[in-house]
Amino acid sequence: MLEKSIFASLGVSHSPLFSAMTNSCIPSTGYFHSPSFLSFALHANTTISTPMHFFEFYCIIRKTPDQMKSAKWYLLNLHIWIVAFDYSFSILTAPFLLIPRFVGFPLGVLRHFGVPIIVQVVMVCVFLSNMLVSIAVLFESRFYSICNFPGKQYWARYRRIWMLLFYLAGCLSFISFTFLVPDQEVAKKNMFMVSLYEFKSHGSTLELSLQRLPCLPDYIYQADNFVLTENITYHLSIFVIFFITFGVKTISFVFGLFWNAVRQLKDRTMSQKTFHLHKTFVIALVIQGSVPLFTFAFPVVYAWIAVLLDYYNQAFINIAVAVLSMHGFLSSLVMICVHYPYRKSFLDLLGVNSVRYQRNAVAVIENS
Repeated sequence: MLEKSIFASLGVSHSPLFSAMTNSCIPSTGYFHSPSFLSFALHANTTISTPMHFFEFYCIIRKTPDQMKSAKWYLLNLHIWIVAFDYSFSILTAPFLLIPRFVGFPLGVLRHFGVPIIVQVVMVCVFLSNMLVSIAVLFESRFYSICNFPGKQYWARYRRIWMLLFYLAGCLSFISFTFLVPDQEVAKKNMFMVSLYEFKSHGSTLELSLQRLPCLPDYIYQADNFVLTENITYHLSIFVIFFITFGVKTISFVFGLFWNAVRQLKDRTMSQKTFHLHKTFVIALVIQGSVPLFTFAFPVVYAWIAVLLDYYNQAFINIAVAVLSMHGFLSSLVMICVHYPYRKSFLDLLGVNSVRYQRNAVAVIENS
């Protein structure tokens, strides 16, 4: 095992403390701890989600009514990035992570083609960034189309530039990870060890490095482990800043949509019917964007707690990754459910006679 060779290189492989450690080393090897479980969970999710993804492409392109025409290409753009993130995470990379360390190894297709692991990491992060930016851009498009606000004519000139810069900022932030990759030989040794520990034996003082991670199965030591960073400050800051920026922008557009629509209703520049239709459509978009993002809640909260408490549990990590991989499926499912034309097409496909609603739940009357 790697741990034994590391201790042997330190010249303390015959020490009493080393013997006590290695003899008591019993790694957790349950099914939920294994790469087999993670691979099965990710591949099963992909098998289920793929038909949903393609049906959603069909609905957006062929079943989007004229009333939703201005939102059609923004919905398509969002769905493209959702599918890209889903496949990159579940099929192409399938990361086996060793949180609370930024260490792991891929189980996905790209490892068979010799794609560098840092390229795989950055690819997933960039697709995640573009997916979240696309959500903010979708709400911005609704804000621009519906709302009347001072300087709208000037915003019309620069909004495309704003979108481009938003996409670029996210991409470049994560691409910067490639310039901060540590020396892997040194980093791997450090990741499985912690600060020196002094103890006395036969009148002499010896120094011994103990493992950072607990006792691990052989297949983890033998895997092509990759250490993204030994100091998480920069990487964690990038994620936190990006998520805060995305959240602030998206919430601002949603608040602006409702506030401006209410003001137009009071000023009688918007009819009650139009207001109701706009409100229904925006609520549908909020649900569409919010519900799938809840799949991020458990993995992110668990990872944050694990890092803060320096806690390692491979079964919980694998389950968290499996939950995160469900984002694409839930995104497609929610998009179909909240938009009436897509929902009707899905029910027709299933041969279910859809109920005729008294109102169109998602029709939007353009003001622009």
